[in-house]
Amino acid sequence: MSASKVLNIKIDTKKSVNVKSKNKKGDPSNFELLIKVDFEAIDQSDKKYSQEFSRKINFNNNDDKFQLAKYQLELEKILTKKLIEDIINYLANAQ
Repeated sequence: MSASKVLNIKIDTKKSVNVKSKNKKGDPSNFELLIKVDFEAIDQSDKKYSQEFSRKINFNNNDDKFQLAKYQLELEKILTKKLIEDIINYLANAQ
């Protein structure tokens, strides 16, 4: 039987999309999507666990802005899933 812990958790997230490169006309051709998570947890004995996690990915521009937005949303979902895995691994290994 494993002991369970109760944690008070605070999560602060930030998302940014930055232009990484431009074409000859000066229009964006490549972007970087960055998601940062500031994670903080406090257990019942007031032990504090805090960590910053971040994931980023580069992607190309698309003339079809609807498809570009749809693709960016999919990339955000992928990065979010990876960040959740990172947090779970961090908590699993926290002493």
